[in-house]
Amino acid sequence: MSTEDRVLRLENSFNMLVELARTQSERMDEYERRSEEFADEFERRSGELAEAQKQTEAHISVLAEVMSELGRAQTRTEAALTRTEVAVTSLTERFEQYISSRP
Repeated sequence: MSTEDRVLRLENSFNMLVELARTQSERMDEYERRSEEFADEFERRSGELAEAQKQTEAHISVLAEVMSELGRAQTRTEAALTRTEVAVTSLTERFEQYISSRP
């Protein structure tokens, strides 16, 4: 192999290395760009998720208040029903006494 052939091989190898470095640099640039896009999208979605979590907690709080009020209303309803049953029983007894006392 002549010196000229060796120099030509060396130049070709150098050109190949330069091309590999260039394509690797392009890939790294693309990787960085995509990584930034993914990070931005992740940050955006994380913010949306945090906001949804706040709204969910607010809805749960309202639901807990409503359930508590329903429990109190149920207690009042049961007390009123008991009073009504007592009144109906008393009225029934008085009506039966009235009917039995009639000639």
